[in-house]
Amino acid sequence: MTFEDQPELYRLADSYRSALTAAPPATLIPDQWLHLTMQGIGFTDETSGARLAAIIEEAGEQLARDCPRSASSSARSSLLTKLS
Repeated sequence: MTFEDQPELYRLADSYRSALTAAPPATLIPDQWLHLTMQGIGFTDETSGARLAAIIEEAGEQLARDCPRSASSSARSSLLTKLS
């Protein structure tokens, strides 16, 4: 999953990149290459709507819990929209 046209996410990523510059050998990813590697769930025709809804709900709860306060709900909502 990629993140095109997400300025709020880019600002958040930039703050992390700034903090990580002193932590070699980290590879700092530029905005245009930001992505999320996801675990395979299954083919769309083999995954029930209920299972997908439960996965999306859990992802939302984890994002709300794990994302720093500086990551607004709109950034989380954008990600969840892409997941659904």
